[in-house]
Amino acid sequence: MLCSKPVQCRFVGSIMLSCLLLVGPSVSAFEVGFYNPKGINPAFASNVSFAMIEVIHEEQVLQALADARDADMSVTLNIGPVITESIPSKLLNLRYRDAQGTLRTKRFTPTPAHKIKRFLPDDRVLRIADRLTLAIKEYPDVIDTVFLIDEPYLKGVPPHEIDRVAELIRSRLKVRGIDQMKFGVVFASLTYDSHFAEMLDQQAAVYAAQADDRFDENQQKWSTRVLSLFGREPSWIEGFAQQRLVTYDQAGNLYTEGGLPKAIDVIGFNFYVSTLLLDDMYAKTPDWFAQTQSIEACDGFKAMEVADIREALSFFGGSSGGATDGDADRELLDQLFACRISAVGASLEAQMQEANIRYEVIMIGESSSNGLMRFTDDRGLADQQNMQRIEKRVLDEVQRYLRAQQILGIPELQKIAFFTFDPVHDYSIQQSIVGARDMPRVLKTIFQHQEHSGPSQ
Repeated sequence: MLCSKPVQCRFVGSIMLSCLLLVGPSVSAFEVGFYNPKGINPAFASNVSFAMIEVIHEEQVLQALADARDADMSVTLNIGPVITESIPSKLLNLRYRDAQGTLRTKRFTPTPAHKIKRFLPDDRVLRIADRLTLAIKEYPDVIDTVFLIDEPYLKGVPPHEIDRVAELIRSRLKVRGIDQMKFGVVFASLTYDSHFAEMLDQQAAVYAAQADDRFDENQQKWSTRVLSLFGREPSWIEGFAQQRLVTYDQAGNLYTEGGLPKAIDVIGFNFYVSTLLLDDMYAKTPDWFAQTQSIEACDGFKAMEVADIREALSFFGGSSGGATDGDADRELLDQLFACRISAVGASLEAQMQEANIRYEVIMIGESSSNGLMRFTDDRGLADQQNMQRIEKRVLDEVQRYLRAQQILGIPELQKIAFFTFDPVHDYSIQQSIVGARDMPRVLKTIFQHQEHSGPSQ
């Protein structure tokens, strides 16, 4: 039954669009790989053309490069973790404007592990560039692209800083005899669109204001005053001070002026369904798309928040879901994918025209259970999970990345890197996430696409 829930009834007029979402076994001959931060897993090395990895330590990188060489595959190397650092807490902006436009000061000091970043001093960056030079020379033709930072604007890093560091490392490599390396950056969603970034910053402020209001309410309670006599705070305040979403510290610290760096060659981006469904910074995104983008796939989301979408999905709120629920879920998620990916394509094209640069583009797709498990009303994991249904939802999402018509609208798309192959544990939300490795149908679909399409020319 298509209209089992009110929100889904709004998309009956878009059935034909959903039917056109998947248009065959492949929409393009883009390369397929895995974004597997730790390295190359032999189980996928011979079945995809590239892997995207992060620098965790030097031995790990050298082993990954050796494995890639042996498997005749390329590597995109993210050196961001070793050329950036968290900004000292005392330098972070602690002020933000709430929904009423009132300038407020945060009640909680930044956590030591906050994610607002800056690049290391030049001398330290150059030392890392020298180590990178040695790796490139030892494994020629293996490293395809060097990514400098992941999600820079969410971390408060502006484009002129990215350009400065790109030129710094490029110059160092050229002195060392390497002048053909490509440099890139991975963006979160449409954060290079200033209006979209401002909307995210406003939502981060909403989250901060809710926490600060709760803090103020607690301070008025007699129990709080009693605890203060013993140097204690209420348990909620103590817990929030030590462990919370990074969104609180991000409020007022995002880079919101938009634009793309000009000294790089490759633009990467991610826009995971899990981010959209679970991160409150994106709460207003569906309506924002409907109100600001001239995209047919977004029209049905007018006046809708992400909470409305969660309410319409059978795997939120504890329902185990039946066959018809699964069909309705898929139709709604088809529409959500078509909307957000079409918006990315249009925005990227506009940004490239403004910068007068045709960047190579890598899209990072979702191939894990993150956001597609069964959740309770408060977005906690439900006690009972049906792995077969989870895998089917992940398979549907992977097929959207490989077959959706909207992929054709991504300018200069060369590669899709699926995150992730190996299972991971997200300590920030205390969830273990299943990767493609443990979902046979998902893995088969990714491998078959690469086998049938081959590397792009």
